[in-house]
Amino acid sequence: MYVKFSGAPVTIVKSVDPASSPSRTLPVLTCSAGNLCKFNEITAYLRKENYSCDHELSRRQCSDVLAYEQLVLEKLYPTFLYLWWVEPRSYHDVIHKWYYSRMRFPYKMWVPSNKHNTYKAFIESLFDDLDDEVAVETELLRRGQECLTMLSVRLGDKSFFFGSSPSTLDAILTPYLALLLKVELKVPALQNHLRLCPNLTSYVTRVLNTCFASGGWREACWGDGGGVGVSSGRWRCGCVKWEGE
Repeated sequence: MYVKFSGAPVTIVKSVDPASSPSRTLPVLTCSAGNLCKFNEITAYLRKENYSCDHELSRRQCSDVLAYEQLVLEKLYPTFLYLWWVEPRSYHDVIHKWYYSRMRFPYKMWVPSNKHNTYKAFIESLFDDLDDEVAVETELLRRGQECLTMLSVRLGDKSFFFGSSPSTLDAILTPYLALLLKVELKVPALQNHLRLCPNLTSYVTRVLNTCFASGGWREACWGDGGGVGVSSGRWRCGCVKWEGE
């Protein structure tokens, strides 16, 4: 999403084969700086190459971007991981089934379960009392809903969170919000709360229709069981290729 918003000259190539990546993980950006897999590493490299979502923002706005990134990381991200990878009904009936149907053998046998175990351990690390599963779920949903409300207030009636063009915050948030709107989970409380924030739902629809008119938002937000990449003559992302100088 950041690549799309920054205007970096790349071709997105879908991949369901982690072995095709030099880092054995997807997505990955292979460039002169090495194999970059983390969002912050990739965006830092793109900014160094003069492809940034934030070049029109003031210092104060850049500080606000960082503050809202932290808000998302602390409140929305854990809730999303729980609903996606840990909550038993959604994991078994929706997420695992989707990945299993799209990944080739043998990756389908261990990638989804590895993610499930990793994110379950992460969620468990956030709470002292894990015996009360209902209380854990309730607290995560409360945090996620609180975050969505704060984001709705921040967005207001603007096209993007910091004016007329997308920022790093928009690149981070759009995939989360799009997946919450488009994928039917078995615990819909957070999705229902999102639908009660009409400016956020309109925002997601507008961004997807504008930037991914051909339907490519599915790969940008979710990937196709493995990840997406970007490449051109010099940059390569997982199964993604870069085309700029």
